[in-house]
Amino acid sequence: MSAIQKLIPHKLMSSLIGRLANIVGGRLTYYVIICYIKYFKVDMSESLEPNIRRFTTFNEFFTRALKPDARPQPSDPLQIISPADGIVSQCGHIDGDTLIQAKGINYSLIDLFDGDSSTSNLFHNGTFHTIYLAPKNYHRIHMPIAGSALCLRYTSGHLFSVNKATAQNLPGLFCINERATVVFKSHHGFMALVMVGATNVGSIEFNFSEESIFSNRPHCSFEEGKTHSISSRQFARGEEIGRFNMGSTVIMLTSKDLGVWNSFHTADSAIEVNARLNGSIK
Repeated sequence: MSAIQKLIPHKLMSSLIGRLANIVGGRLTYYVIICYIKYFKVDMSESLEPNIRRFTTFNEFFTRALKPDARPQPSDPLQIISPADGIVSQCGHIDGDTLIQAKGINYSLIDLFDGDSSTSNLFHNGTFHTIYLAPKNYHRIHMPIAGSALCLRYTSGHLFSVNKATAQNLPGLFCINERATVVFKSHHGFMALVMVGATNVGSIEFNFSEESIFSNRPHCSFEEGKTHSISSRQFARGEEIGRFNMGSTVIMLTSKDLGVWNSFHTADSAIEVNARLNGSIK
């Protein structure tokens, strides 16, 4: 599997699909969206715009907004929510610097943060949740807790698939794929969101303010291989902060002093999430 992945021209494919997804194709765009909805069983009842004829490009449909009440916030203000819709494929406590990619395959925080030890050290012995966004899912990213953006690091890399089969066969997958990592500071500790690029994922976006908008395509707005300080306002829990312009994976990290988790679900009992995770702020 890993050998085949390395033979596929992922970047060329992803660039081509990204361009096609932004073409105003009229009736063709409409039929592509119809087929996509039927094949992947997309729930359009949650969409803020239910009339698919009003999407002028496929990407407008793919990054569609949800109705304001589609993801109600928990009544408990200390409840931690999922940053994205998707499947929690792996999660648990970080053993020092070590996280689980798949059964029998581990990777390290220092590699995930592309060698930035001062930032990765914030999450030693913390927790992680790896959330896979399937094609049917909503693809905008929201704040799991209230906090402000502290820093961002962009790392270019491969665009291997991040599906279950690849995760089980390609060691270090999340550390060799393209990714954008943002660290947030709350009143209770630190939280990070690592947005991992994948096959057909041509764009990752974060929007903190007019002065600090991150986009990696077609030209990255932040220098690669450097941790950039960000001064942002306080974001409320559930507030939108970014999006994928095709599906991929989000890894949520919390520092050891931030969250307390009642239980963890792993790949053997993967759970689908669209709002709550089974944890809260300490």
